[in-house]
Amino acid sequence: MIYGERMTLSSHGFTGLAWSLLLGMVLAVVPVTQAAADPAVRVGVAIPCAGPGAASGDMIAKGLRLWEKTVNAKGGILGRPVELVLLDDHEDPAMAATEYERLLAGKQADLVIGPLGKPMASACLPVLAKAGMPCLLWGFLPDSLWAANPGLAFGLLPPLCETPMAFLEMAAQARLKRFATLGLNLPKGQTVLESSAKWIKRYGGDVAMQAETAGPDLPSILERMKNQDVDGILAWGYPDGCLRLVQALRTMKLKLRALDVLALDAPEAFYQSLGQEADGVFTTVAWDASVAKAYPGGREFAAAFRSAYGQEPDQFAAQAFAAGQLLEAAGAKAQSFDRGKIRQALADLDVQTIIGHYGVDQAGRQIRQTPLTIQWQNGQWRVVWPRDIGTASPVFGK
Repeated sequence: MIYGERMTLSSHGFTGLAWSLLLGMVLAVVPVTQAAADPAVRVGVAIPCAGPGAASGDMIAKGLRLWEKTVNAKGGILGRPVELVLLDDHEDPAMAATEYERLLAGKQADLVIGPLGKPMASACLPVLAKAGMPCLLWGFLPDSLWAANPGLAFGLLPPLCETPMAFLEMAAQARLKRFATLGLNLPKGQTVLESSAKWIKRYGGDVAMQAETAGPDLPSILERMKNQDVDGILAWGYPDGCLRLVQALRTMKLKLRALDVLALDAPEAFYQSLGQEADGVFTTVAWDASVAKAYPGGREFAAAFRSAYGQEPDQFAAQAFAAGQLLEAAGAKAQSFDRGKIRQALADLDVQTIIGHYGVDQAGRQIRQTPLTIQWQNGQWRVVWPRDIGTASPVFGK
């Protein structure tokens, strides 16, 4: 593994045993420029190593590191070993763009995975477009990313506006009719709310109210929702905003039949912060270890991850490993690391990974992967959709 710069250590990120397991016995940082003559296939990615996103960045790095070990044990890609180039983006969009620009200008990456989160991706995609470098993107992201960069970025997961589809199908079966949608300091929030309103109507529901908030006016918005007599609320935002929403609903004692909340980038942290207050809340995730056996190679991935790191993999670790699988498949399909050929291969791939089916539309939006719907029940994180692999049935209020 090659490092573009020394990564920041923090109590939230790479420390102690996790650091040594992830990075290996590295005594010094190897400058990127030394890799110029190396025959390895270099895979570049910027991740957060400190701050709120560090836990997700830690899991991403571990998933990639495990894939690196796995693919190299099979002979690498097109006979060349894989070497990761992990960069610290400091959760700063400008810093992330600079890191990718430096990576590409120096030709230090043959393949690239994009950064974590919408603000970071928005800042980095123009840099990648200028270099003609395709990339994979993780997480649930708004349609606007693909509208601005068609055929350049390839999503591992469906667009953000499609995340409540399974919840709405279950809600329709439970005869929920009236919904409110809420963006919690959500970039391009109105677009997400409008797109989701279309799905609500397709499943036979009505949109009683739509709203966006940065926080201070949340109580007044919820009071208006209360007066609209809604059956359920669909909300999107970052963990702190989602946490305030659930706590405000509990304080107001607003009775709902269902609450679906997508806490972007760190859903596990959101649930852990809520504790028992999370009971009954639905959300969408890419993958969960409890149903790993339902996916090709999933059981083996989860076991290898536990063995390597002594902990359960989360959805970000699984997405990272799956991203590696897709780069491996794209290289094999293209029989080249030419950027244009890799781009075409990623556009054409129709394959299974450890998180499910991969296949994209002409813009690069994911159209085949089926996310999991989770509900917190009696203090436990349960998979309630897809039904055929779920660990529990959904529970709706009366």
